[in-house]
Amino acid sequence: MTITAFVSIFWPFPFEGTRDLAEKAQAEFLELGPLLRLNETTPVSICKLSDEDAAPIRREFLKEQVRPSVLTKFEYEVDDSPPDISGDIEDLAPLDFEQIKQAVIQSEFEFFLGQICLACNIAKPGLIEFGAGTILFKGQQTGYSDFPHYITGLSELITSDNDWPKVQLIPFNQSWNWLSNIPDFWSGFSSSPIGRALGAFSHFIYKGSGGHHSLLEHLWAIVGIESLFQSNGSQRDLLQKAKVLIGDAPDSKKLLYSVYGHRSGVVHGGVDFPFSFCDADATPEYESYESKSLWLIDSSIPILLSSLQNLCLRDLHNLTFEYIIKEV
Repeated sequence: MTITAFVSIFWPFPFEGTRDLAEKAQAEFLELGPLLRLNETTPVSICKLSDEDAAPIRREFLKEQVRPSVLTKFEYEVDDSPPDISGDIEDLAPLDFEQIKQAVIQSEFEFFLGQICLACNIAKPGLIEFGAGTILFKGQQTGYSDFPHYITGLSELITSDNDWPKVQLIPFNQSWNWLSNIPDFWSGFSSSPIGRALGAFSHFIYKGSGGHHSLLEHLWAIVGIESLFQSNGSQRDLLQKAKVLIGDAPDSKKLLYSVYGHRSGVVHGGVDFPFSFCDADATPEYESYESKSLWLIDSSIPILLSSLQNLCLRDLHNLTFEYIIKEV
């Protein structure tokens, strides 16, 4: 049975200065088709729809998009046999099986889209952003989805003048192939230092981490960094290990210590933050909190992202550090 899914890809935000990069990234993304696998085994084809072909799909299945986007089509085959369900299923009617099958297909595709989003934002930070989409099951729409995978502002990192840490552009296929050799990428649950770093980065690019939770975004970045370098809370240890993987710069120590120092304040309850329902965003207290939080995110996320990119470029799937004593 063929499953068809339609997904919008947004232009990055902010749009200025990234149009050419985004167009090249989208063209390269569409070439991923031969590599893509759902559940590690099922091949998935992908293509871009022309404006003429996309128009009826948008009208019938998708809500209006405020931002410019292109419509992509995914297709793959699934087994049409009844789902494997444990327990007492004697009372389930055929319709129940159909609904369960639809729910499984929806869940698997959203997981797959999350994997693509992770690979894309390691390779081309912020240049690929998924929006609305739908999945057709036996010609019928399983439901409308506003796929909750996006990155806001990461495209600014690739045009930044910062010397450290350096965020770069790498090929999509290299990112996907690297991730495909990490078991945690397929299970969706971390069980290794690199898996925990990837899991932390995935929480940053997940839609639910926005709003007042910018404090949590910073913490997810720190969780990823500490997991990767296994620093056990030592700033000096973390700095030395980070230098080995992503290089050094005159301000690296000051930047890393500032980020790490705020982390300690957050974890130990020494940082003020707004209530979840607070809308007093024009007060001096809120503006101070927001300014500090944004600076921390802008400082910590590049460290984690640059580390993941360097692991990918070196094709490393495990990271260990050794201390060697030399006689001089």
